[in-house]
Amino acid sequence: MLSHAHAVGSVNRVNGLIDFLRRWDDKGELKYKELRFSVADGGNINLQGNSECNESFLLTRWHRSFADSLEAGVRELVMRLVTDWDCVSYSSCEGHWSSAQVSARVRHVRLVSRSKAEHMRLGSMLKRLVDATNADIGDPGVRLAWKPSVIVAEEGLEAPGLDLIFEPQSDDERVYWKYLDTCYQRCLLQLSKESSQ
Repeated sequence: MLSHAHAVGSVNRVNGLIDFLRRWDDKGELKYKELRFSVADGGNINLQGNSECNESFLLTRWHRSFADSLEAGVRELVMRLVTDWDCVSYSSCEGHWSSAQVSARVRHVRLVSRSKAEHMRLGSMLKRLVDATNADIGDPGVRLAWKPSVIVAEEGLEAPGLDLIFEPQSDDERVYWKYLDTCYQRCLLQLSKESSQ
C-alpha cells in the first residue's frame, strides 16, 4: 500500500539548516574529501544503509560527494533543478517498495528557498512544470505535484519549503512502479523545455 504521508504537506526537521544555506554556494566545499555512502539493497542511500533509516548527509551543491549522495532514480532531476534553476535541495528520495518493516516511499525532491522572492519564483516555475508534465496523459498511475511544506531547524527557525512529488493515483503499489519512470521522463523533458525559455 502506498502512502502519501511521506511527501505531502509535510513538516520536515533539518538540523543545521542555517549553516547549510550559508554554505550552499560556497565553492570552498570542494576541499572536503569524498564520502562513502551506505546503500541498501533497495537503493536507499542514507546514514545506515538500510530501508528503515530516513537520515542522510546534508551536503551542498559544491561538495565532492553531492551527486553521489543522491539516489539514482532521482539524481538527474535534482542535479538539473540545482544547476538549471538554481534551486537548493536539502532532501530527495527515488521512491522505494514497501517491505514488512517499512511502508512504500514515493519519489520526491524537497527544496528550500533563500528568500521570499525566490520562493515565489520557484513556486511559479514548479506549477508550470507540473501542469506541463501532467497535460494530456489521461488516467495515469502517477501524477507530478508540488506542495508547500514547512522546514523546522533546531535553531528554532521555520522556513517555507517546496516539495516536488510523484504522487500515486492508486493504492496498488504495482501501478505506481509501472508508471513512475514514464512520469519522471516526462518531467525531465518538460524541465528541459522550461529551462530553455
